Amino acid sequence: MNTAGDITSPLMLAHKSMYEGKVAVSHMLGERENVRNDKLMPKIIYSAYEVASVGLTEDQAEDEGYDCAVGVVSFMSNPKAMDDGEDEGFVRLVADRRTGNILGCHIVGPHAGELIHQVVHLMKANIRTDFLASSTFSHPSLSESIVQCAMEVHYGPIGWVKRG
Repeated sequence: MNTAGDITSPLMLAHKSMYEGKVAVSHMLGERENVRNDKLMPKIIYSAYEVASVGLTEDQAEDEGYDCAVGVVSFMSNPKAMDDGEDEGFVRLVADRRTGNILGCHIVGPHAGELIHQVVHLMKANIRTDFLASSTFSHPSLSESIVQCAMEVHYGPIGWVKRG
């Protein structure tokens, strides 16, 4: 498809139009490896709490037949968020339980619009949760919540609360 902009879908975002323009121009120049993938389009709302997402929600993934594993990490336990006094919100990572492929991510809270791009690139590179779970992100950082979500997906629930 060599079209770009608001006419291509109801999702009217400037960065979507620029991305589609890049894909269209690369196709016009004969470079076919750059393929449009709407599941990798970040969606961000800048409000009192930033809200950002990419890919599928858990419900959408299940509707498409995936057996989902989900990791959720609150910013309340994130040292950087606590230091900054912005500890409300969470990161939620949705993955295919069988393959470990990241299907989506949803972030509410401080700098969500910046954090989501890390996951966009992980998804584009087909980085699985096992690789992400074994990666090191700086501490203290908001980004380490993404790794902690991958750890929950890969290893199971992780928490400081003693269970039963």
